Amino acid sequence: MRRLFHIFQSQIKYRIILPYLVLMILVTLVGSGIAIILVADNWQERFNNQLGQVARNFTGAMARQEVNNINFLARVAATLETDDTLSVREALAQGNRDALRETILPIFSSGIFWEDLVLDRFIVFDPEGQALLDLERNPDDPNLATEWEGTNLDQLDIVQRVRAGEIDQIGDKYSALIRFRTQENPEGAFYFFTAAPVYQDEELIGGLLIASELDRLLANLQSQSQSEITTIYDISGLALGSTVLNADLQDMNMGVDLLLRVAQLNELAQQAYTSPDVTAETVFPVSESKDFDPCLDIGEQPAGLSNPLQSDRLPSCSVKTRSDLNDREYEFVYAPLLIRGVQTGYFSISLSRDFVISAWSSSRWAIIAVTVLLAIGAVWVGYVVAQQITRPLSDLVATAAAVTQGQLDRRSVVRDKNELGKLASAFNNMTEHLLRLYQASRDLNRSIEFETVLNVTADAVASFVDQSEIVVLLESDEGWRYHVRSDASEQLRALQNKKPSKVLHDVINQQHAIHTYRIADEPLLQQSHLALDAHFQTALIAPLQMKQQTVGALIIGHPDDQAFTEADEQVLAVVANMSVTVLHNAVLYTRVQKDAQERRAMLTSIGDGVVVCDAHDTIVLLNPIAENLLDLRDWQTNEYKFSDLPIEEIEERREIFGIPTDRQQYRLGNRIVSLSEEPVIADDQRNIGKVIVLHDITNAVAIDQAKTDFIATISHELRTPLTVIRGFTELVLRGTGDEMPTPDQAELLQQVYARAVDMTTLVNNAILIADIESGKLTTERQPQDVMVILEMALAPMRSAFAAKGLELNVPDMSNEVPPVLVDREQLRLVLSQLLDNARRYTHKGQVTITVAHNHSSVQIDIADTGQGMSPDIMKRLFTRFQRIDGNTSAERGGGLGLAISKQLIERQGGSISVISTPGEGSTFTIIIPQANEKTIAVAQSSEAATTP
Repeated sequence: MRRLFHIFQSQIKYRIILPYLVLMILVTLVGSGIAIILVADNWQERFNNQLGQVARNFTGAMARQEVNNINFLARVAATLETDDTLSVREALAQGNRDALRETILPIFSSGIFWEDLVLDRFIVFDPEGQALLDLERNPDDPNLATEWEGTNLDQLDIVQRVRAGEIDQIGDKYSALIRFRTQENPEGAFYFFTAAPVYQDEELIGGLLIASELDRLLANLQSQSQSEITTIYDISGLALGSTVLNADLQDMNMGVDLLLRVAQLNELAQQAYTSPDVTAETVFPVSESKDFDPCLDIGEQPAGLSNPLQSDRLPSCSVKTRSDLNDREYEFVYAPLLIRGVQTGYFSISLSRDFVISAWSSSRWAIIAVTVLLAIGAVWVGYVVAQQITRPLSDLVATAAAVTQGQLDRRSVVRDKNELGKLASAFNNMTEHLLRLYQASRDLNRSIEFETVLNVTADAVASFVDQSEIVVLLESDEGWRYHVRSDASEQLRALQNKKPSKVLHDVINQQHAIHTYRIADEPLLQQSHLALDAHFQTALIAPLQMKQQTVGALIIGHPDDQAFTEADEQVLAVVANMSVTVLHNAVLYTRVQKDAQERRAMLTSIGDGVVVCDAHDTIVLLNPIAENLLDLRDWQTNEYKFSDLPIEEIEERREIFGIPTDRQQYRLGNRIVSLSEEPVIADDQRNIGKVIVLHDITNAVAIDQAKTDFIATISHELRTPLTVIRGFTELVLRGTGDEMPTPDQAELLQQVYARAVDMTTLVNNAILIADIESGKLTTERQPQDVMVILEMALAPMRSAFAAKGLELNVPDMSNEVPPVLVDREQLRLVLSQLLDNARRYTHKGQVTITVAHNHSSVQIDIADTGQGMSPDIMKRLFTRFQRIDGNTSAERGGGLGLAISKQLIERQGGSISVISTPGEGSTFTIIIPQANEKTIAVAQSSEAATTP
């Protein structure tokens, strides 16, 4: 016994045979008895399962029909407007029957032929439930449709829900059964229908209804469920439709006992689903009736019976009965019919019992015989197989274990001519392929350089199929170009100097996956460089795509037209897929490098400093100019935020003589820069950062300051001699003693005096501008009487107006005008400037001054009847050194008065504007704030903020 046990343990063939022998003896003795006992129940159980599956198929098909109806309604409702037809929504909103017919009839005709849709009736109704269009499938010619008129749906409960816009937990689409009159049955036939509302701009404009004739629907459901007889009943058990042949429909009615049994079982099923006190035994009890079998569970159906709006899925318990019909025995399954979670009635499906009876009769003895034969055969086959397997099996196991541990160079030595030998050979080939693919993948992943990828791919391809070569076709700025490895043959390298033909370009563009071409069978490729120059007879082409566009291809070619077997193509396809991916990355890498170099060159060549920040204000890029300005040499290794840099904003005061710019000035160390900033917006409209441009204006600011200082110095130096000249001229004009100047002398002296006055005004304006820009000019806003200030400006000018013969219309100085919050002297200067301009440029007529006020401001208008101004002049009127073109009068000003007036008025919280018509005159308007508690408080806070 010990020796036998040792032999059993040491040789695998005995360990295979002996268990098989013992097992087969047991199978022979026990299996036959068990098989005979169970086979009958097994066939019946399979039949029951088939009945349950048929019932589930029916409920699923019914649910799909409702979904298909809803999808069809959605498609109709979504029909858009065309050049010839209105959209369904527009036509329904207009109540246009002709437009609805023209739009929907083609869809109805095509929907009849849909495989997953039973379309017999389609109705479009308005919000009142009146049918605008009622189409019925013509039974004689499906391509034609019968149109009914006068259909009224307003009394239909579900249509009323649709009209009311009612939405329950399931939605706003409703399904049920309905009876319509038809061409074949004027008294009416039952239909399964689905209705849905149609909205336009959230307003209910009507609804759509699709219906399937019950008999046709049952035939369709029967074909999907594989039932032999399918019947639908109403809630009282009366048959509404059935697929039974040669039988009266009334004979299919459910009896009272059957109806009560189905209802009772499903009520218990629902209770079990909602109450823990009801057990499975009470839900699915053993039937005490001889007419009915126990409950057959057909799975879950949507919703329940107690609550039509319940969203759960409850188990449906069906009742199974047997009945003879047309001389055949059938088994029927009855279950509730749920439409949209509401029990609408019942349905039944049936299968003939011929299958069970014939199967049991033919298989009983066959099972016994097969069991015995299989036991004997298994013992013999097990012994033979053990003998053949044990010898090479050990070698294969050892080889597989070595390969599993990573020894991909290990090979099996089995050379048998049977399956084990083929298995060993296949295992060796598989290991060899894995090794090559692993080496190719490893080498491809080591480099992103384009030339290296070409060499690795060429070596990998040649290792699988000798004499194979690769050619890469890539799109460049100059069009498509060939690329080959550096050590390729001379004829292949010559391709790099040739432009690919349009034929090859078209072939690649039409290809979306790897494909192998036999060039002899491809007339287009026979004229390409692949055949004429590379002498390829077989070509495997793998397209290279970027952003869903073909930008190149990897071509594996061979001079033999039968070079690639099916196995070779699969391996080469793997290599091509890996290579195309790496080539894609290599091309992207090359392009990114090129773009980066170009962008860096552009940034380097820009004369201004460029700073790029991310969404968190972190600096990610600087050009050399910005590096120097910001003194950030280590920005690539350290993290800097732009907001943390020592950039100080400079108050801008050079509104007139200063640098004309709309950029704020900043101090950066000892440099002055202007800064402009723009956001960086991604394709998805996200703000991913910003670009800041720094313009060094240090020298320009210094020059500008020197210019302002020079003007101020010269103006101060000129004012003293001008004052002397003006005073002495005035004394001479008045006469000294008894001597008076002659008329000619007086006229010359008057001209000298006028020019001296003009020069004094110009010098005073220049000094005022210098004070404004240097910040020396202070504005002291106090409540003032505007009429007093106006009189102060008018007093010295009345004689000048009279001397020129101009009528001066001034407001009544006794008028009550609210006090204004202004600097009295600055407002007087502005009024004097505007009055002097009116006098200078008005040669005849009048100058009119009006003062008006409202609840918050006072408006002063100075209107003249002078020559007026064109719109082009008015655009730049308040800028420095602007004068009216064509005016060569000796009285014309220096071009600074209005620019100064604008600055002074705006410093006091007011505004100045002009309206002018050429040839009719001009009206200058000043609006200044009234003095009240609010404006005084604002002025005081503003003065406190500006006081150093």
